[in-house]
Amino acid sequence: MAASEVDSAAPASAMNIGDVITGLASEFPDVTVTKIRYLESYGLLEPERSPAGYRLFSVDDVARLTWILRQQRDHFLPLKVIRSMLLDGVDLADSGPEESADVRPFRESGRTGNLGSVSVSLEELAAMGGLDVEVARDLEKHGLIVGIEAGRTVVYDGDALLVARVAARFVQHGFDVRHLRMYLVAAQREAGIIEQVLLPLRRRGDGRSGLEARRLLDELADAGAALHDLLLRRSMAGPTPYLGAATIADRVAGLAAELDEVLEPGAVLVGVLKGCLPFMADLIRRLSTPILVDFLALSALGPDRGRVRLTNDLSVDVDGRQVVLVEGLVDTGFRLDYLRRHVLEHGPSELRVCALFDRAGRRVLPIPLDHVGFATDEIDRLRAASADTLLDVWPEID
Repeated sequence: MAASEVDSAAPASAMNIGDVITGLASEFPDVTVTKIRYLESYGLLEPERSPAGYRLFSVDDVARLTWILRQQRDHFLPLKVIRSMLLDGVDLADSGPEESADVRPFRESGRTGNLGSVSVSLEELAAMGGLDVEVARDLEKHGLIVGIEAGRTVVYDGDALLVARVAARFVQHGFDVRHLRMYLVAAQREAGIIEQVLLPLRRRGDGRSGLEARRLLDELADAGAALHDLLLRRSMAGPTPYLGAATIADRVAGLAAELDEVLEPGAVLVGVLKGCLPFMADLIRRLSTPILVDFLALSALGPDRGRVRLTNDLSVDVDGRQVVLVEGLVDTGFRLDYLRRHVLEHGPSELRVCALFDRAGRRVLPIPLDHVGFATDEIDRLRAASADTLLDVWPEID
């Protein structure tokens, strides 16, 4: 239904918000009073008011609302982009549901189908995205979806639903939500760089430069997605002999961010000597939470690989404190199992395990790991490359 059809179907007098919803129901069955009020609060709509304070929508208001809803549905444009287009004086008459020549749709639109004008609660978002509510809450906690305050409620739009549906694919294959933060961090870094490229166009402030900026953003977004796909497939084509210093540094920073979210001041990081030292030093430097540091050490395993001897015990009283065991590599799990049981005897309020490498394929004891840098079954073929030296990640014991 084109904008002109909305115009012809509208009464000559102004309409109230209920009349507007009824008139749009055939094309936008999901539109709600809350949605329209939110668009108004965002500055996209400016209906007149009756003497009693009720909203009165003109034919032009309905045409404008129809255009906004189509941009969200057909092109998955964020509201800030829609507002920019309106300020640039976009032609609202060219608002049919067909793809515009000037606005290219978000890449996901071809794979998810029509989402409609989405304004849903977190529970509804989880159901529509194929996720548990707790997983949806984790997505919000880690910044992957963002709620929109609409009066006393919080609603989630089509962007959030797209993220939820894509995240569901990862969750189905065993990914934890916190692992998806790498995509958010990468996108934020990419946005910061692209912003510098677009800045000269946006500073000009005219409508033509705004359109050029949007086109350039679309081009760079497509190029970035293609480059990411190529590099990912190349990286997965075969094992690489080295992990670069930048790769390790980024992952250690990610682990530190994860720990900052769950640790309270006064928590104790317990390193397992000696292989943990380079990793633990980098981890501590990146933590913002005030913590204490202690170390444990064990003798090498015996021939039966079931006996260990403690050679360095805790010097910090961990009773009632959060404790994080820091390991360079977890392999069979024998050593870690002993360490966990030993630390738990000291009465910590919580015990977590953080490992830079997890060789899960060699696990004998089912020991849970809370924070993992790199999960791989090919540790024997990997070396950690720092700026100055190559550090062996082969442990003497495990």
